[in-house]
Amino acid sequence: MRNPLSKRERRVIRMGMSRRLAVLARGLARAAGVKPTRLGWEIVSPGAFFDNQVGTLDLDGRDGKIRIEKVDERGLHETYTHALASPTGLTR
Repeated sequence: MRNPLSKRERRVIRMGMSRRLAVLARGLARAAGVKPTRLGWEIVSPGAFFDNQVGTLDLDGRDGKIRIEKVDERGLHETYTHALASPTGLTR
């Protein structure tokens, strides 16, 4: 949980989530000699969540689900949920 972000903070976070910045960061990492990993990630939500919210990560073996909830006058309710994919090709 946290306090709502200012407009400037929201703008910086949105820029940080852009594809353009991701391409630039990969280029800088490559130039610095950082080797790519087998792990990856992608942004799947329609946007950033800037209100006070609670995030829960449910894990069951290799399956996972993330849930984001917020409180309003009606109580706690879900604003976002997403099933997480198990990494392929990785073993324990």
